[in-house]
Amino acid sequence: MKKTGILILSVALALLTAVAAGAAAYQIAKEKSGTVISQTVNRVNLTFENTKQTFAPSESGEYLAELTFTAEKTEADFYAVLNDLSCSGMGFMRMEIVPAEDDTNNMSFAGAALKAQDGECIASKWLIRLYFQAQPGTTLAPTLTLDYTSGVKEAAAARRLLDIPLQLTIEEE
Repeated sequence: MKKTGILILSVALALLTAVAAGAAAYQIAKEKSGTVISQTVNRVNLTFENTKQTFAPSESGEYLAELTFTAEKTEADFYAVLNDLSCSGMGFMRMEIVPAEDDTNNMSFAGAALKAQDGECIASKWLIRLYFQAQPGTTLAPTLTLDYTSGVKEAAAARRLLDIPLQLTIEEE
């Protein structure tokens, strides 16, 4: 029994070390600013934080941009669903969308129906992570496109697109 516990602990430690090493290879932003707010438009409040980021040069040339996205219906009985989020205007290695640590809803992003409880709208929050490669002295200007559906009721809802401009700057060496 003792050997099994030690084996499980060793495997868990090895996995954590591998994940930490993989994450350490990506340079994260040293400066973050910029917010795009779409308030009370199409019955949904949408906020994207950290839309402008500046990175120090990385030896590997690999970077990680992390944005915070918050969505909330404007009235509890309205209908709102997040369909998809895409990124265009730059090559990127991968994009992750995960619930923010302080989000109590803990919903996956695609197909998320915005919630209300006891007549009160509940905000949901996600972290958007863009992993990309770039050369020092480069400024990238990609666009995130949010695809969502909203309306007074589901039968009267319309699909909509919202473009969010980003600015990702890699400083000179």
